[in-house]
Amino acid sequence: MKKYFIISILLIGLSTLAANTLPLPGQSLANEKLQADTIMTAYAAAGTFVPACSNYSVTDTKVLRQPANGSWKEEWVINACGNKVFVPITFILDSSGATYSISAREIHW
Repeated sequence: MKKYFIISILLIGLSTLAANTLPLPGQSLANEKLQADTIMTAYAAAGTFVPACSNYSVTDTKVLRQPANGSWKEEWVINACGNKVFVPITFILDSSGATYSISAREIHW
C-alpha cells in the first residue's frame, strides 16, 4: 500500500510539471485518450534515469513494431531536464479498450 501511495504522489507531482499538449509529436498510433493515460507513467519511467528532474516533455514518438494481433510497440523520446530518455511502450488492444506496458530494462538514454 505504501509503495502505491508513493507512486501516486510522484505521478500527481509530475502532472503539474508536464509540458505536453495532445496529440503528442511524431508518429504515435495511440489516440489522444491512450496517450493521456500513458504519459504520466512514461514520465515516471524517464524519471528513473534523471531522478532530480521535475520537468518532462515528449519530444518525439515513433513506431518500433507495427500493429499485429492487437498490439504494437512505440518509443517515446522524453526530454527530462535536457536529457533525452527513450521509453519503449507496448500497447495492447483488448475487449475493454487498450492498455500499455513499459519495461524498465528497455528504457535507455
